[in-house]
Amino acid sequence: MSDRLRLEWRFTALIALIVGSYVAAVALYANAHNDLQALAISGLNPLVVLVFGSTLGLLLGCYVLRSAWRARKQNTVALVWADVRQGALRRDQLIARLTIFAGWFCMMLAFSPFKYLIGRVRGFPFDPMLLRIGHVLFFGHDGWQITHAMFGSPVATAILQMVYSAWFFMVWLSIIYCIVRSDDARFRMQFLLAFLLCWILVGSVAAYWLASAGPCFYQHIFGDAHFAPLMNRLHMLDQKIAAVAPGWRLLSIDEQNWLWNSYADSANAFGAGISAMPSMHVAFAALMARGGFAIDRRTGWILSISAVLIWIASIHLGWHYTIDGIVGAPMGVATWYLAGWMLRALVFGASARPSMIAEGPAA
Repeated sequence: MSDRLRLEWRFTALIALIVGSYVAAVALYANAHNDLQALAISGLNPLVVLVFGSTLGLLLGCYVLRSAWRARKQNTVALVWADVRQGALRRDQLIARLTIFAGWFCMMLAFSPFKYLIGRVRGFPFDPMLLRIGHVLFFGHDGWQITHAMFGSPVATAILQMVYSAWFFMVWLSIIYCIVRSDDARFRMQFLLAFLLCWILVGSVAAYWLASAGPCFYQHIFGDAHFAPLMNRLHMLDQKIAAVAPGWRLLSIDEQNWLWNSYADSANAFGAGISAMPSMHVAFAALMARGGFAIDRRTGWILSISAVLIWIASIHLGWHYTIDGIVGAPMGVATWYLAGWMLRALVFGASARPSMIAEGPAA
C-alpha cells in the first residue's frame, strides 16, 4: 500500500469515527426523549436527496469541465475521460472523497433533528442574558439599532440579505473546492475535517449549552415586544424593496415565519429547529476565511470581509444578537486548529514525509 493511500485510509477512519459517534449520540439523545423517529423523518425528506444529489452532480460537472478545458486543443472525449479517471477517480483520493461526502450526508441527517430537539427539550434559557450583553456592548442600545442607522436603506438591506443568503452557496462551494482540489492533501483534509467539527461542536454541542432563539423569535417565546420595532422595520423595508424591484424580497422574513410555524406545530422538517447562539453563519464564515489565508492572503482577506458582512447581516435581519457572531467566529477558527492537531496526531504523524502529503498538480 502506498504512503498516500495509507493516509487516505487513516483520514477515512477518522471521519467515520467522528461522524459515527455523532450520529449515535444524537440517536441516543432522541431515544431518551422519545423522539427517535426524528432521524427517519429527516432522512426521508426529498430536500436532502435534492441537495446532496445536486452537489454530487456539480462535483462531477466540475471535473468534466476542468478536464475538457485541459484537453481543449485536442478536443477528444477520450482525453477528457482519461483526465477525469486520473483525477476524480484516483484510488488514493477517491476513498476519502466518498467518505467525506457520505459523512457529510449522515451528519446532516442527525444535525437537523438534534437542532429541532434543542428547542423542544432544553428551551431557550439564554436569550435574556444575551440581550443584556448586547446592551453593555453598545451602551444601552441593541445591535440592530446600530446596523439600521448605518445600513438602514432598502438597497443596503437588500444587499445584506443577499450576502446572508449567499452563505449557503459559499459553504457548499467550499466543500466542492476542497474535494476537487488534490494538490495539497493537508489543506484538503484539514478544511474538510474542520467543516465537520464546526457542525458538530459549534452547531450542536455549543448550541445545546447556549440554547437561545434570537431576536426574531423573542416576542413569540417570551411575550416581550422588545424587538417588535426591528421586526416592524424589516417588514416595512420588505415592502419598499418589493415596490422598487418586484420579485425581490427579504427572504429572512419568510424563513423566520417557516421556522416558527415548524416549532409551534412541533413539525420536525429537515432544516427546522431554532438556534441563535453561537452563530453558525459567522462561525463557518470565519472558518472559510481562515482556510482562505491558507490558500493566499487575498483570498483570506476577501473571505474575512465577507465574514464581517455576514455578522452585520445576522444582526440587521433579526437572526442573532450581537454577541452570537462574536462568540461564533473564534469557535469556527478554533475548529481549523483542532482539525490540524487531530491530523498531525492521528493521520500524518510526526514522521510524515513531504512526499506523503504533496500530490502533484491539481486534479
